[in-house]
Amino acid sequence: SKSESNLFEILTSFISENKFPKGVLLLTPYLNFKQLLKGNKKIDFKLNTIHFIIENSLNKKFILFGDDTQKDMEIYETIVKSFPNKIERIYIRKTKKHLSKQKSKLLNKLKETFPKTIYFNEETDLNLELKEVEKLIELNKN
Repeated sequence: SKSESNLFEILTSFISENKFPKGVLLLTPYLNFKQLLKGNKKIDFKLNTIHFIIENSLNKKFILFGDDTQKDMEIYETIVKSFPNKIERIYIRKTKKHLSKQKSKLLNKLKETFPKTIYFNEETDLNLELKEVEKLIELNKN
């Protein structure tokens, strides 16, 4: 996550309550208020971290979760190009009623690059998808 480490408790509660599989949670270093206002996060933190994890995880497949607000679609497209056989699914959460033209282009480009990209919101029925994800997780345990 590109979230700061001071959000650890909130994020772990969310993950636990929603029964996400156990795993590692990597967060950006804590930012003070001045840094937060300046937007002083390292731009490539998320890309580099995901790249590092995948590159150093032999025989593992990955499911990427993100949203349409910042750079997730661009980052995930880069990751999928670098590791086409390591990514099983990409989920992008819709955050607004309408997607801007720029974000729509990014989503279409991601879907062209990786057709197993799912764009969803709170009204989307993901039950069938969740069953597929459970199967993928079980396959990856072996």
